[in-house]
Amino acid sequence: MLYFCKLLYLDGKSEIKLLKESDFTRLLSRDDVIVISSYSIPNFIEKLFSLISKLRLRGIKNSDLIDFSKSMSVMLRAGVPITVAMEDYADVTTNRLFKRTLKEILDDVTSGESLSNALEKRKSVFPNIMVRVVRIGEETGNLEKAFLDIADHLARIETLKGNIKRALMYPVFVLISTFGALVFWLVYVLPKITKLFEEMDIKLPGLTLFVMGLSRFTQRYFIHFLILLALVFIILYIARKKSEKVAYFIDSLLIKIPVVSLILNNFYLAFVAEYMKLLISAGSSINRTLELLSESLGNRVYAKAINRIRESVVLGESLSNAFSKEKLFPRLFIRMLRSGEESGLLSEQLQFAADTYYEKLNDVSQKIGKMLEPFVLIIVGGLFAIIMLSLLMPVYDLVSKLGR
Repeated sequence: MLYFCKLLYLDGKSEIKLLKESDFTRLLSRDDVIVISSYSIPNFIEKLFSLISKLRLRGIKNSDLIDFSKSMSVMLRAGVPITVAMEDYADVTTNRLFKRTLKEILDDVTSGESLSNALEKRKSVFPNIMVRVVRIGEETGNLEKAFLDIADHLARIETLKGNIKRALMYPVFVLISTFGALVFWLVYVLPKITKLFEEMDIKLPGLTLFVMGLSRFTQRYFIHFLILLALVFIILYIARKKSEKVAYFIDSLLIKIPVVSLILNNFYLAFVAEYMKLLISAGSSINRTLELLSESLGNRVYAKAINRIRESVVLGESLSNAFSKEKLFPRLFIRMLRSGEESGLLSEQLQFAADTYYEKLNDVSQKIGKMLEPFVLIIVGGLFAIIMLSLLMPVYDLVSKLGR
């Protein structure tokens, strides 16, 4: 249940807030604030507010979390108390939604709640790994290092995602531009030329008739095709959200598509190594690390593989042996894990693995244009060669007849 409250603070300031039941109950026990009035909100309005809140919190980006984590690490290392550090950062951040979220967290912390619990209540903003590393930092008394590790991790993942976007930008641009040029020819150019052929009343070759038919079909049904394509994407998106089987099928398909698989697999391998390194070096157990990792992976195939690995580790199997059972992870990855286990330097080996696959991904993102260039030339050249051939064949026949 939500409560709409008007509050009065000891310094004379008043404020109107929308609070959850747990937050409202905790507020009543505070000495520095008086609840002047409060009203409970009906369930349907609560659900509406919850939906609006989720949509608005999407305005908080990873770059905000990275900057926040770096700033917190610097201020805590300088000896600034956590509440003062958060209040100072909330005052200077330009993101209004993040400012509001930080002030809500600050209220929870000043009420006696731990920072990790306050972050966990806002999972739509703060990822699991951030909550876990902060909790370990609180337990070990090394919160400034925890924030620094989080900032480094989030920055690395953001860079990886940026590399993937850059890598996929070229093939996507080529596909869209090729498709657009083909449609332009079929809808606007070919009809004018084929009209000329029809007026001349000459016998047309089969290839020309086929291209003319394709042109008429495109003119008539192109808008319908776009609508159908949009509906298919929407249905697949909803089905992926609702059905675990559909999501698994789509994810397994994505990591098998040529070129795309090269990008995604290197990304997930780097992500797995980076994520495990961060949690293990922070002091998290292998079991808990694997559990959090499976929840954080965006690909169901990799998530299920990590769950199977966790089950094997719980049963007493070594981490490297458990990973070796999964075909998703190459020998190099397994070898680095085994080396880390045997030497007692697992975090260092995981960092080395993350750096290795990060470099591979970076290399692929830079070379993908040259890799795809031959295929693009063949496809684009083939399509337009067919169109030009279909137009030249009747002209050639006409010239031949006139020559006789």
